[in-house]
Amino acid sequence: MCKRPSQIFLVVLLVCCSALLVAEGASAGGASSSFCSRGTVKNYLKPIEELPRVRTLPSSGQLGIGPASLRIFPPREILVTSGHAYFEAHGSLDRRSTGPLHWQVESSLFRIHLRSQDVTLIAHKRKLVRSLQGFAHASFGFSKQVKPGVYRLDLEIKNDSGTKLKKYQQYFRALPARTDLRLGVNATSFQPGDSGLLRVENYGTVFADYGFGYRLLNENGEEVPTGAIFPNIILRLPAGTAGYCYPLILPDELPPGEYEVLSEALNSMRHEVPLSVQISVIS
Repeated sequence: MCKRPSQIFLVVLLVCCSALLVAEGASAGGASSSFCSRGTVKNYLKPIEELPRVRTLPSSGQLGIGPASLRIFPPREILVTSGHAYFEAHGSLDRRSTGPLHWQVESSLFRIHLRSQDVTLIAHKRKLVRSLQGFAHASFGFSKQVKPGVYRLDLEIKNDSGTKLKKYQQYFRALPARTDLRLGVNATSFQPGDSGLLRVENYGTVFADYGFGYRLLNENGEEVPTGAIFPNIILRLPAGTAGYCYPLILPDELPPGEYEVLSEALNSMRHEVPLSVQISVIS
């Protein structure tokens, strides 16, 4: 049975809180809160952060013009794949609504030359939206072959007489698709019975999906039971970020030696990626 979003959030919150409790009591490596911060491991968006601020689409999607049910949400990803990139901007309704609209939405895609900040028009289109239902199914973005670089999508909304009602802009960065997923651990040396922390780290340029869980193998490649149980949920991991921490639990009678911790993730190309990290157990 599929969990509701609120249920998934609650499970994630409980697991993350338990991980923080583990961190406080971890006897190996003195786990710090900095390791568990869900932060940036590689900032691919730095060139965008240095550009002039623009009016982007609000996180709520509400336009502040026209019927209150209209939405254009910000893109899920502003780091896109060069070659074939999707500069996302699509209409939506937050409830069933019908009626006329008669809007014109002009979309323009520009490539930004960072040194001079000059722009080159890459694509342009004008869409006449006659009804609320038409708005709900309209795409105002572009799916286009582009080179690596920084881009800006401009959306200008006009009424049927051509008067500008609103303008939004959104920066994107396009990079070649590259997978680089790693399994991080808060320490490399433990004692039997210790509790540590694991997290999935995405150094690549495409997003990934991951869950909480791992397997523990000894030097002979034999699996060691740990008794750890994790909820069967999938979380999204954007490019350049680290995921939530989750506990690494070592058995009390674990013999000293070298061990391999195994996990896995799924990259945006739907390819399973094995993850591993080496740890030592000392007496």
